[in-house]
Amino acid sequence: MQQVREIALRNGESNKLEARSERRLSDGESQELTVLLDQIAAHYPHQTFGEETGEIWREAFEMLAAKYGTQRLRAVLTACLIKPGQRFFPHPAEAAEDLEVMM
Repeated sequence: MQQVREIALRNGESNKLEARSERRLSDGESQELTVLLDQIAAHYPHQTFGEETGEIWREAFEMLAAKYGTQRLRAVLTACLIKPGQRFFPHPAEAAEDLEVMM
């Protein structure tokens, strides 16, 4: 997820989110999300993302964090670490499904 972090930083923490979301993450929440994604990605060292995929996924996770909160997103992504059969970094749609169930 280092790639996702570098892409987000290069793009000014994903300025496209402003146009797509009613609520924008604060700087602290954005930093918390970056740390979370880095931590989760460390558990999937053999998975890499292309620049476009990393950017889109980062934006998607930002929208999820803005909608549901970073703590709920953390809970969902952390649960994926021990989910039987979870061999790849969770797709944003998978996280969204789990967040909806949580609500």
